[in-house]
Amino acid sequence: MFQCFADIGYNATKQKYYYGFKVHVVTDTQGLILNYELTPASIHDAKAAPEVIENCPCPFVIADVGYVGKKAPAYFFANGLSAMAAIAPQQKYNCCFLCLSSS
Repeated sequence: MFQCFADIGYNATKQKYYYGFKVHVVTDTQGLILNYELTPASIHDAKAAPEVIENCPCPFVIADVGYVGKKAPAYFFANGLSAMAAIAPQQKYNCCFLCLSSS
């Protein structure tokens, strides 16, 4: 059913290949989903970042380090966002984006 969309991806943390999808999610600090993007597993997180944070209502964004790419800082700055990459070598959960409101 999803053969034309699903693809092979690689999880660097677990050093394993997998077939399927990735869900990139933006939540607020309470866990309310603000936006999401479904991509083939082969799409790098940094390429999904601009679409998933589009129209983010919060000025501060905390993201998994996988979402930081060469173009990310310029994109965040151009859209009035401040971003921090959460670096956790043994992550238990794959948190994508967390929007922090300044108020």
